[in-house]
Amino acid sequence: MSGRNQLKEHQYYEILFNIRNSFNTIHQSNYSRTFDTNDPVLRNIAIYISEIYNDANARCNMSGNCPKLCDYVNKWLNEKQALYTMHGKCKLNTELWNRYIENLFTILSSSDISSKWCDRKPFQYKSHPSEESIPSSCNNDKSIDFSVSCVDTPGFEMFKAETPRCPPCYTSIASISIGYILFGIVIISVLLYKFIPMRSWSSELIRWKQKIRRYLNDQTTQELISDYENDVTASENRRFNIVYGT
Repeated sequence: MSGRNQLKEHQYYEILFNIRNSFNTIHQSNYSRTFDTNDPVLRNIAIYISEIYNDANARCNMSGNCPKLCDYVNKWLNEKQALYTMHGKCKLNTELWNRYIENLFTILSSSDISSKWCDRKPFQYKSHPSEESIPSSCNNDKSIDFSVSCVDTPGFEMFKAETPRCPPCYTSIASISIGYILFGIVIISVLLYKFIPMRSWSSELIRWKQKIRRYLNDQTTQELISDYENDVTASENRRFNIVYGT
């Protein structure tokens, strides 16, 4: 390759060490199922290494700077690994790193065997952070899933008692009783309507009306007879009084 296509030192940094404004290969970052974890750091590293690897791969094919590009890709990845795993002293994070990030790099570099241009070169740590700087969570068997509501985060229970709570809402007992009574009336009405034939209802209503009519007729007749007898008696009395007076 001609010297025109050779990248300068600062250009390698511009390719790798920058905050990206676009993500064109985000689907590839989930090749190792990184999105199965809620760890935002792991997800972000997976997204970035996918972009970096594909960008470096394209420049490698154009300029032939493959070995140097590969060295810088490994440097970038080793730096992130040192930060995330605390130089390999955090057992849990090391396992997660290998499962999601190292596995992703293997998939990316093996996607086209004929043009494979970069092998992974892990860094051998010569020093480690002090033991007191390593959090106890590094000894956990399972990762801590980050939650916006914190309900799944260990230790959240100890803060729940301090969380302000709304006073309990009291419901009127009378309102509840009235509601149950109305509900019972509706249920009884429905059952009566459903299980007592309409014909029986109609017959009973007719008989009831007839009884009332007979009762009213008897009362009216009795009143008429009584009025007639009273009139006759009064008339006879007047007649006797006239004769007696004569």
